[in-house]
Amino acid sequence: MKIIFTVQHPANVHIFKNPARILEQMGHDIWIFGRSSDVTKDLLEQYSLNSEVLVEKEPTNIINLCKIQAKYEYKMINKFRKIRPDIVISQSGVAASHAAKLTDAKNILFIDNDHATIENRLSKPFADKIYSPNGFKKHFGKKHEFYDSYDYLAYTHPDYFEPNTEVFKHLNINSDANYVLFRLIAWNAAHDFRAERSTDFKKLIKKFDELGYNILISSEETAPGEFQEFIIDVPPHLFHDLLYYSNLYVGEGAATALEAALLGTPAIYLNELNLGYLTEFENRYGSVKDLHGHSTDDIMKNAKLMLSNDFNANSIRKQVAEEKRDMTKLIVDSVSEVHDR
Repeated sequence: MKIIFTVQHPANVHIFKNPARILEQMGHDIWIFGRSSDVTKDLLEQYSLNSEVLVEKEPTNIINLCKIQAKYEYKMINKFRKIRPDIVISQSGVAASHAAKLTDAKNILFIDNDHATIENRLSKPFADKIYSPNGFKKHFGKKHEFYDSYDYLAYTHPDYFEPNTEVFKHLNINSDANYVLFRLIAWNAAHDFRAERSTDFKKLIKKFDELGYNILISSEETAPGEFQEFIIDVPPHLFHDLLYYSNLYVGEGAATALEAALLGTPAIYLNELNLGYLTEFENRYGSVKDLHGHSTDDIMKNAKLMLSNDFNANSIRKQVAEEKRDMTKLIVDSVSEVHDR
């Protein structure tokens, strides 16, 4: 079969890289088309995937996003018409769903973001099959199937992730020291434009610094001047290694918060966008805490508990891997399930 994956975000590359390789080993022809971000492009090149970035500009506002999306969709339709794919696999992929419908390909759509209302409305009517994790709060009818897993297990599961100490050499930091990794997002996704930062990260960083932790900040945007001494520049393919070796993650990215927990690193999520899969994980396992709107003192109280010897995030990681479905296998199996219908 001819199978196309589409990626709009670095996480999409991570989620689809293992299924794409497995399907290629099974004899299928694989293409990956992407949009925006240098990080997405770097990851596609690093993993040596058969890929092409169709539009490289990052959106800066909702109007700009619409223009970029229109260009991306136009180019994608032309690519699909030349390839004539059998299956198109995407995660919240508006352009992919439209292009698949216009070229008689079957579209498999993975949706895990409850707040991506616009993207979901524009893509779900054209999808042949929709998959979502159990924590997802909406239901889109008979073609919508729920699974007991998380998309991010496709690459954080112990069977697929092997930590690499090269990250310490790249950052020139001590592998034996204690680190708290902060993550600041750019707020430029379609579902982010109405949200805003409300946490006083300056106070938090000072508190952790006083406790003796080394502070590392990964930021999608240009960070304020007072944070510059903590800013790190880590290659995208080594970011999850840093996340794995950190003592705690604190940040605005929901995906990164769950990635951290799935890698055995406790996480504190500070963003007003409440996501179903994160709530489900917090209620069931507890190594992620959604503390948006809490005071600095309350955040630090929770952080100290999660950093204590009594809190074992690694044992939670093993429990999750044992209990949840193999996400990579699920994606691979979805191809034959949808194609043979």
